Amino acid sequence: MAGQAPALALTGASKSFNGRTVMHDVSLTVGRGEVHGLVGANGAGKSTLIKTVSGFHAPDGGGSLRIGEATLPLPAGPGALMAAGARFVHQDLGLMPSLSIAENFTLEPGLSARAFGLKTRGQEEDACRARLRRFGLDHDPRTLVGDLAVSEQVLVAVVRAVTDAAGATTLLVLDEATSGLPWNDAGTVLELIRRTAADGVGVLFVSHRLDEVLGVCDSVTVLRDGHVVGALRSTEGSSQWSLERLTASMFGAAATASPTAKAAGARPADTAPRLRVAGLRGAYATDVSFDLAPGEILGLTGVVEAEAGEIGRILFGAARARGGEITLEGERYRPRSPRAAKSAGVAYVAASRDLSLLKSLSVTENATLADLGPFGSAYLRRGAERAATQELLDRFQVSPPDPGRVVGTLSGGNQQKVALLRWLRTDPRVLVLHEPCRGVDINARAAIYRILRDAAAQGLSVLVISSEIEEAAEICDRVLVLVDGRVDGELSGAALTPESLMQALNPGDAHARITAS
Repeated sequence: MAGQAPALALTGASKSFNGRTVMHDVSLTVGRGEVHGLVGANGAGKSTLIKTVSGFHAPDGGGSLRIGEATLPLPAGPGALMAAGARFVHQDLGLMPSLSIAENFTLEPGLSARAFGLKTRGQEEDACRARLRRFGLDHDPRTLVGDLAVSEQVLVAVVRAVTDAAGATTLLVLDEATSGLPWNDAGTVLELIRRTAADGVGVLFVSHRLDEVLGVCDSVTVLRDGHVVGALRSTEGSSQWSLERLTASMFGAAATASPTAKAAGARPADTAPRLRVAGLRGAYATDVSFDLAPGEILGLTGVVEAEAGEIGRILFGAARARGGEITLEGERYRPRSPRAAKSAGVAYVAASRDLSLLKSLSVTENATLADLGPFGSAYLRRGAERAATQELLDRFQVSPPDPGRVVGTLSGGNQQKVALLRWLRTDPRVLVLHEPCRGVDINARAAIYRILRDAAAQGLSVLVISSEIEEAAEICDRVLVLVDGRVDGELSGAALTPESLMQALNPGDAHARITAS
C-alpha cells in the first residue's frame, strides 16, 4: 500500500551447504496487500529462501531483512519475527488433530489467557468463533481438527496465523500449505488468501501448483538453480501472465530439450504387461489404472503426493486397496503384508530412509536383511554374508565400501544405494521406488539412475513414484500424471519433458475454476 514499507524486503541473501551455493544473492519484495508467488523446480532454492526468512538458516554473510517497519538480523529469532508481524503456515500446518479448533488456537505463540485464569473454556470458544467469522467461517470451535476435511484444516491454520493475539499481522508466508488439497477444494482457501491480502497483509505464496499461482497472485518471483530468473506481474497481460511463461522461466532452455537417455529396456509395443492395475481405489486414489512391462521404468507423479505414494504402499502390502484389481504375471495379486509382497517378487523402497533402513545396524546387516537364506539356516555364516555384501558395495560403488560401517553414518546418497542393493540382490520381478533421490546429491543421483537403467535392461519392472518432475522426465520411459486421485494424462518419448509434465500437473480447467472462485 502507498506510503507504507513493504511487508517483506529480503536483499542480497546467499546460502551454501558443503561448499555448494544453493541461493545466490537473492532479493525478494512483497508489498502490503499483495499476494506474491514464489515458484521454481525442486532444488531451485525455494525452501532455503523460506528457511532464511523464518530464521532457520543463517545466510553466508551480508544480506538484510525487513518485515514492515522493522529491520531484523539474519537469522532472526522467532520472537523478533513474531513482534514484527511475520506469520508462517507450512505444509504440515502445525495443527494438533486430537484437539478442537479452539484448543488449537490457544497453541499459537503467546500463552492462552486461560493459563492465568483470565478466560474460561467458553470464553476461549467464543473468541475462536469470532476469529473464524471474521473470515466468513462458521465452524463449531469445539470440532476436533482431525475431523475436518484437509481444506478446512488449511483454513483453520491460516485464520489462526493471521488473527493471533501476538499483534497485527504484516506478512503471511504460506509454504506449500495447499499442496495436499484436491483441485476442487482450492477455491475456498484461495479466497481466504485474497481476503487476508485485502486486509493489508502481504502474502508470500509458495506453491508448485502454477494454476493456483496464476489464479491468486498479483506478482511472481521465479527461482532457478538458486538465482532469481524471472519476475512477473498479473498486469502484464495474458501472454506474459501464463502457464507457458512460468514454466519457461522455471526450466529455461532445458524445458524444451529432448529427454536424456532412457532405460535400455524401454517397453516394446507388443510386450505383455508384468503388472496390471485396474480401477484401483484407496484412501486417496479414486480410479488408477496402468500396465507395467518387463524392462520398463514407469513413473507416477501427482500434485498430491499421498495419492501416488499410496499406490506403492498398496502394491507392497503396506496399505489396503478399497477396490479395483491387480494382476501380477497374469494372476490375481492382493498382498496382505510386505512379507507376502516379497514372496511374490515385489520390492519396495520407501520415501523415508528412516523406514527403508535400520540406521543403527551395519551396512552388511541392512544389505542382507531381506534375504538371509544364502547364509545358512541354523546359524549365519558371517564370513559369507560379509563377502557377499562387499561384492555388492563394489558393484554399486558405495562409499566407503566398508561392510561393517554403521549405515546411518553414510551420506544420504550412499544410504539410498544400500536400500536399493538390499532389494536388487533378492532378484525381484517388480521394484517400487518412492522418491528414490530425495535428499541425494547430484553425483549419487546419477549413480542411482544408472543402477535403475541397468536393472531395467536386465528385465526388471520399475515403478518410480516421484514428485520431482525433472527426475521423472529423465529416468522414466513413460510417466502417468495423477490429479484428484485418478490418472489424468500420460507422457512418453520426446513429449516427456519437465515443461510438459508441469503443464499436465496444472490442468487448464483448474485455472478457470480458481480464477472464478
